[in-house]
Amino acid sequence: HAPRVPGASPLALSTRYARTRVRAGEAVALAVTVENRGREPVPLPLLSLALPPGFELEPGQLEGLVDGGRVEKLQQHGGRAVLYLRSLGARRRLELELRLRSKYPLEVRVRPSVVYEYYQPQNRAESEPARLTVLAPGGSR
Repeated sequence: HAPRVPGASPLALSTRYARTRVRAGEAVALAVTVENRGREPVPLPLLSLALPPGFELEPGQLEGLVDGGRVEKLQQHGGRAVLYLRSLGARRRLELELRLRSKYPLEVRVRPSVVYEYYQPQNRAESEPARLTVLAPGGSR
């Protein structure tokens, strides 16, 4: 392993909501892309996804990622879903899509999500924060 230059992480992370305005009770898709732009595999990357306040993951999705072999292990706590990956190969990307259901009307700012290497946490990347507006159910758009 060649030493990594500080601040030059090969990891990149982006999150994108299909819509930023939804009605209470509706689901919205969250696309997540983790990328290793480096020439070496990244062992044990952890993806800490910020979940918007007032939203919940539709049941069974995270377990499905583990059962499908895309994620080694997961934990959900404190408004975050933490996904443990076994490895992310050189110049590889992992794309996930999750569905989140809004529970009640509110406007929220979603904190950045983070991906980092377990043994070298300085090897990390953050997504941009997002804003979501949840409108009252029914009525005109």
